[in-house]
Amino acid sequence: VGINPSTVFAITQQHTSTSLQASPLISAIPTVPAADIIRTFLGVILAKRISNSGLRKRSLNQSGALSAFIVASLSLATSWRNGITLLAFYWTSSKLTRVGSKTKDKLEEGATEGGERGAYQVFACSLIGVICACIRRIVVGSDGPLSFLGSSILGDQLTL
Repeated sequence: VGINPSTVFAITQQHTSTSLQASPLISAIPTVPAADIIRTFLGVILAKRISNSGLRKRSLNQSGALSAFIVASLSLATSWRNGITLLAFYWTSSKLTRVGSKTKDKLEEGATEGGERGAYQVFACSLIGVICACIRRIVVGSDGPLSFLGSSILGDQLTL
């Protein structure tokens, strides 16, 4: 009972070629551009650094740091524009809080520091913006250049 090597090779080749074909389930999975993966990865790293910084400076408690991480990650994952807008808001509000607390200290006796912000305050200030950013990403897709001169592109209309 001898086995012909060419028959074994043909069977192996036939089995290999059929297994390399994409199944309908795998071909239905959308491909994600590398730029989106890189932006999301960098966004998660940046969000982690920001939330850790807020925790370390005692401007956020544990729940506030976790919610700030989620908000920043989602904003940066939707687009650079949304993420940078959120970071600008965070940076300016942090600076204004410091200026405001110094003024308050001068005006009031026994004034205490604003304290740590929790998840409730983080979400109260940012949840609507993050939801809008996620919806925009789903409806419009990735960002394009801004056009301020009567653009009829849906993405420009939803951005401005």
